[in-house]
Amino acid sequence: MQTGGALPTLHTRFDEFANEHYPNHDWGAVSPNDLKTYLQMMGAGESNFEECLYEYNHGWDELVDGGFTVVGEKPHPGDGQTPLIFHIPNSQYAIRIWSGGMEQFRQFCLDFYDLATGNPVNTPYGFELWDVPRPGAYSFGGKLFTWEETFGLSNVPPGEEKYSVPEGSRLSLKRPGEPPFYFEIPAMPVENGIPFAHAVPFHGHNIV
Repeated sequence: MQTGGALPTLHTRFDEFANEHYPNHDWGAVSPNDLKTYLQMMGAGESNFEECLYEYNHGWDELVDGGFTVVGEKPHPGDGQTPLIFHIPNSQYAIRIWSGGMEQFRQFCLDFYDLATGNPVNTPYGFELWDVPRPGAYSFGGKLFTWEETFGLSNVPPGEEKYSVPEGSRLSLKRPGEPPFYFEIPAMPVENGIPFAHAVPFHGHNIV
């Protein structure tokens, strides 16, 4: 198995895939003892351990080669994503939104972006995102939490935090010393091609 830099020794095909495609994350590669325990639970013994390990990795090979559906990946040049931003008043930061493979859930990903450096950043100190309820419409309500907070992760690498919200959400940014900044997430394009009509201004003329 491959090693590199400060990365741990990689004992499984999944560890190799994760560290190759997401090098900024500490995936906590499985230890030899944990791998042995797992394979023993699956029926491996001393005589067939290598065979079971081969079958385990072969299963990951087939899954990886077939392609993962990755959601939440941040935009990078050449990936076809076109992020949008909201400029935050009196701040070097912006709020950036992108699809992140979340179209099937009708959601957008969002993060904070440093306009001075051109890099995403983790949530600046004192910044909080809150849902603004829309009368008559479903709303999740309350404060937003990052994916990393939701999964109990700590020591998140700089610029890796992200949030996600449904299309059409109305949100507010709260921060020390500034009034709330309100912004609205757009709706995603209709994917089934149905040409929905939109209302136009009417000034009392006859309609033919």
